[in-house]
Amino acid sequence: MALASSWLSDVCTSIDRTLRDELTTVFGTGESGLKDVLDFMMGPPADVGTGQRDAPVLNLFFYRIEPSGLGPDTAYDEPWYVRLHCLITIFGAPETDDNGTVTASAGEVDLRVIGEVIRVFHEKPVLGPFEVKKQKVVLQAVMQPLSLDEFNHLWANQADMPFRSSVVYEFALAPVVPRETSPGAPLVGALGVEVRADMSARHAPPTVTPVVPDFAPGPIDLEVEGWAPQICFVQGGRCAQALSFNLPGTTPTEFSVWIAGTPATSVTMHWHLWDATNGWREVSVDPSLSFETKTPAIDPSAAATAPVQSVPHATGAPAGAHQAVLFAARRYVRGRDGVEVEVRSNPLLFSVFEGGGP
Repeated sequence: MALASSWLSDVCTSIDRTLRDELTTVFGTGESGLKDVLDFMMGPPADVGTGQRDAPVLNLFFYRIEPSGLGPDTAYDEPWYVRLHCLITIFGAPETDDNGTVTASAGEVDLRVIGEVIRVFHEKPVLGPFEVKKQKVVLQAVMQPLSLDEFNHLWANQADMPFRSSVVYEFALAPVVPRETSPGAPLVGALGVEVRADMSARHAPPTVTPVVPDFAPGPIDLEVEGWAPQICFVQGGRCAQALSFNLPGTTPTEFSVWIAGTPATSVTMHWHLWDATNGWREVSVDPSLSFETKTPAIDPSAAATAPVQSVPHATGAPAGAHQAVLFAARRYVRGRDGVEVEVRSNPLLFSVFEGGGP
């Protein structure tokens, strides 16, 4: 009977898989796969053994797990974040030609492999995103400069194995994913203050009308390659960054949205939904939610004549109390390295509540 995977094994396996993929691109594979060129193993270095091997072995030893040290304490049903410390060791094998002549010593092979590991994490220090227990995980790899004494402590319990070429990396931050996670809390869309002298009324519904902050557009520097679009709701001749709807009644099925940026630039609209049962979740992107920017900026004083576009409400939005966040995404190819990058606009909030709020 096999043990089920845990959040920790899934995270560590994802790191191992990422490194495999990167080094396969560099070293290739042999006749029967990667093991002919470079083998991988997770666990204490002593498990690799000291015998003769046909191919180098890259060993990942996750030897230390510690709290992140950042942020407040979390509840039992919320993800808690930790730092993973990993000793990466290469056990090289001599390289020979078809005649059996040694063309590269085991020590030189060690340097080839460990050098590529360092290069990979230098060029691509951010790993992911990958999914662990339905949670999206992104890790950063940071090299840790350990002293000789610290290395000796790590190797002291590795049987009689001689010290091998090694590096230590910290991978942060890894989430400890609860079996049953909290649905999270709704966002604040309006503010109101009320003072009461009688403590018996502290749980009574508020009587003040909450105030929604005015939409304040910031400048868009269209000369910058990575400029982000800007959006706002347009309702009743005014620009808004948050709208609300009080049940009972039929919730809106579409919204008038002003999208600004370099004119005629294509953007896609994305929705995130929240309800008390399922929490926050990203809605699958509908191909029809693709629009073009109309103006280079948003001017709230011209909202009455704004070139608005009709954006349908999120697919699968519940009929009861819920919240939805809308943003526009623009993709472009970065000039310096040819990588496609996505930039997102400011978010807009729509709340559906009953009485005191969702």
